Formats: sequence, C-alpha cells, structure tokens
Amino acid sequence: MGISTFYFICVFLETFLLCKPVEYNWNKNIKGHCDEKVKETYLAAGIINLICDTFIIAMPMPLLFRLVLPIGKKIGLIAVFSVGAV
Repeated sequence: MGISTFYFICVFLETFLLCKPVEYNWNKNIKGHCDEKVKETYLAAGIINLICDTFIIAMPMPLLFRLVLPIGKKIGLIAVFSVGAV
C-alpha cells in the first residue's frame, strides 16, 4: 500500500512538473513547453504501473492455492481475484 501511495504521488507530481504552464499538458494551443523527455517519462510510469499491478494481483495467489476447498470453488475464487488483470 505504501508503494502504491508513493507511486501515485510521484506520477501526480510528474504530471504537473513536466510542462510549464501546467495547462499546457492538455491545451497545446497556449504558449508553453514540456521537458524534452516527456514521452520516455510517461512510458516509464506506465511500465512501473504495470509491474505494480502485476504484483498486487499475484500477492494473494499463494494463499488461495493453499486453501482446502473443492477444486471448482478454488478456481472460482482465484478467478474472482484475477479479474483485476483484465
């Protein structure tokens, strides 16, 4: 939870610090500029987000595999927890 919160704060700040003025992020018709590595920064943020999401989905799986349940219920429970991957 701490890593996700830290990541959110970093991406939030990144969004507002890359372009001057901030409005230039969504309105390119005004006078302003963005850092030259904006695309690389957003790509890195997306990759880190994908990695965090993968870990969050994978964390409960070992516990679910060890549950003593009929196979049908176990598969159903794993499927419910895996819906976030979709």
